[in-house]
Amino acid sequence: MSAKKFDEDKVRMDLLDPMALEGLAAVLTFGAKKYAAHNWRNGLSTTRILAALLRHTFAIMRMEDIDPESKLPHIDHVGCCWMFLSHSFKNKRLSVFDDRYLGQ
Repeated sequence: MSAKKFDEDKVRMDLLDPMALEGLAAVLTFGAKKYAAHNWRNGLSTTRILAALLRHTFAIMRMEDIDPESKLPHIDHVGCCWMFLSHSFKNKRLSVFDDRYLGQ
């Protein structure tokens, strides 16, 4: 007999990949040394994050796996950009940094 745990409707944290998360943490550690811990939480413009995400994505498309500056995988930088965007979109107080072009 095992204990009861009513968590069927909760987020499945056990589905996360540890290697991917460690890669994300490595990029954040690099950024903390270069800028400051949690510097990104001060707000980055949406277009700058998207531009970085695209630069890393295009590097991957050119068969370049490792970022020359950080010596970390480009795919982990992509994950970091995704996290920054996700945080920004979910925290409307940062909407002042949303500078996407809306057209005319």
